[in-house]
Amino acid sequence: MKLSKQERIGVLIIAVAIIIGLGIFFFIVPKFKEVGVNKALLESKQVEYQAAVDKSNLKDGLKNDVIAAYEEGRDLADMFFEEMTPYELDAEVRTFLEYAKKNDHNVVVESVNVSPASTATLSVSFFEESELTYELKTYATQGQQPTKEELDAEARRATLMSQLSQAQTVGASTATFTITALNAEEIVAFIDYINAYEKEEDGKKIRKALMYNGSLGLTFEDVTEKYELIMEEMDIQIKEDAKEELKKNEGDRADTGEDDENQNTAGGNTADTPAEGEGQEGENEDDEDEDDDKVSVSDCLETYDISLTFFFIERMQDPTELLEQQEAA
Repeated sequence: MKLSKQERIGVLIIAVAIIIGLGIFFFIVPKFKEVGVNKALLESKQVEYQAAVDKSNLKDGLKNDVIAAYEEGRDLADMFFEEMTPYELDAEVRTFLEYAKKNDHNVVVESVNVSPASTATLSVSFFEESELTYELKTYATQGQQPTKEELDAEARRATLMSQLSQAQTVGASTATFTITALNAEEIVAFIDYINAYEKEEDGKKIRKALMYNGSLGLTFEDVTEKYELIMEEMDIQIKEDAKEELKKNEGDRADTGEDDENQNTAGGNTADTPAEGEGQEGENEDDEDEDDDKVSVSDCLETYDISLTFFFIERMQDPTELLEQQEAA
């Protein structure tokens, strides 16, 4: 069968179309798919690369953060003592007392006792001020709003309580001893020195974690004597005023006790003319009074029992070398 010219052209066109279609299906379509896969792989690798870069930057920042935290913790740890045996604690107590002597705290120390190392809990306490309430006050203040200063103070207090409420357990040792000073002021000054104790280490003064235990009860005799004298004068004046008031209100019926005093004065024996045999006794009493008025050395000394707690924590090792090794690896 012989095809005409137009038919041969149509067959040729169809063959070319088939060849082009097969070429696209077998060659171009797979390449498009491969390009899509490679594009997705490229995007994945770009994400991995960025994550690696971020991690590298984070590692440098983390290293600096760790070193900064260590340095801050090291400075705080310097305030604490290192863990001590009873023998080492005894030596530390003597060092503390030597510093106190150099700072002109002249006290005599006796009977020093130290305890083995144990643990103690450190926490921050917040003063809770009690508020007076009663019905009239409630009615008068109802609807009243707190000021901005009060709100700011309450917010600041809440922040501090939230951040500092957690307690920490640390090591501790206790030393007890008796001190003797010339007066109560010396003992108070010694207690103040305990609360502000600083020790020179590595060329700088550091306040150490040392706590005084117990309460301080002292009697200032010069103050009490003045108050007793005032009370005696007030007592005499009150009695005189009471007698005058009684005479004013009751007249002759008032019994003020003055008649009995006058009768005793009018008797045979008076304070100025002692009876026979009483002169020597009076002299002995005067001698005893003079002896009582004498002041001995023990009357000028104040003695008090002191209990001190030394706090210590284990110091963290310097992480710089280990971080550099990890960075090199």
